[in-house]
Amino acid sequence: MQRNLEKNRGYWESFDDIDGLNHECRCITEDDNGNLWIGTRQGISLYDGNNFTNITTRDGLPYGDVHYIQQDNNGDMWFATRRGLSKYDGKEFINFTSENGLPGNDIHTLYLDRSGNLWIGILAKGISKFDGRTFVNLSKNDGLAGDNVHSICQDGEGYIWIGTETGLSCYDGKRFANFGRVHGLPGDYIHSIYNDN
Repeated sequence: MQRNLEKNRGYWESFDDIDGLNHECRCITEDDNGNLWIGTRQGISLYDGNNFTNITTRDGLPYGDVHYIQQDNNGDMWFATRRGLSKYDGKEFINFTSENGLPGNDIHTLYLDRSGNLWIGILAKGISKFDGRTFVNLSKNDGLAGDNVHSICQDGEGYIWIGTETGLSCYDGKRFANFGRVHGLPGDYIHSIYNDN
């Protein structure tokens, strides 16, 4: 482990495979207990502050390349992979694919809204809203700016914002309003969205 001092603010700790990290990091999420869930190209590395536990396809994950991690209101962890969506309750995985109602399997992003719905961004297939029972799929055919979705966020008024490769969409639950370069954005490719205070 390498430690680098940062001026008057403590120190940085760097981790790699020697420390137990599974592979290069793609995403990180902290759960309600302070554990770090790290999505890698070879599965998930769970860091409890002292040790890494690696979770792979051998444990039930549908694919090793994890793009995004989201915790739900029940404490379950959700993983976006190239071969579907996966839910982990700490003991076992439940995997969801197009056979379960998703419009595609290459999941790029996840977002849990204030009502507990899980929004799923799917490469080349738009978005899907999962209420715990059914998937509601929305795409460019329904008014979404584009079908390659990279980010999802809910604003203070409850609108869902979706970042695509061809613009930004705002969804009010019934219809989309789309924005892009022609509306003053610096470009149409929206990779990340964050709701400030």
